[in-house]
Amino acid sequence: MQEAHSRDWWRATVANWQASGQTAAAFATGLGVNPKSLPWWQGKFRRETLMARRPTQRFVEVQVPQATPTPIPQPAPPGPATQAQWFVAHVGAVRFDVPIGTC
Repeated sequence: MQEAHSRDWWRATVANWQASGQTAAAFATGLGVNPKSLPWWQGKFRRETLMARRPTQRFVEVQVPQATPTPIPQPAPPGPATQAQWFVAHVGAVRFDVPIGTC
C-alpha cells in the first residue's frame, strides 16, 4: 500500500518534476508514485492559484438618483365631430391609451 503524502510534499514534488524536464511517468517511477498523480496535483495547485487571484467582490453597488416621475399625458377626449375609439390597458401603474386602428 502506498503511503499518503502531505500537500507540501506534493507541492515540492510537482515543482521538482517541472524543473526536471522529465515526463510524469519517468519522474513518478523514480518516486514510486502513480504517474497520473503529478499532473493531477499540478492542476489542483494551478486552480488554487487562479482562484486566489480572483477579486473577492464581484458586484459593485450602483446608486440611481431618485427621479421624479414624469406625468403621462392623457389623450384629449374626442370632440363631438369625431368619435375616436380608444383601447385602454392598465399594466401595473402604467396606463396605455391607444386609438383603435393604430398600427
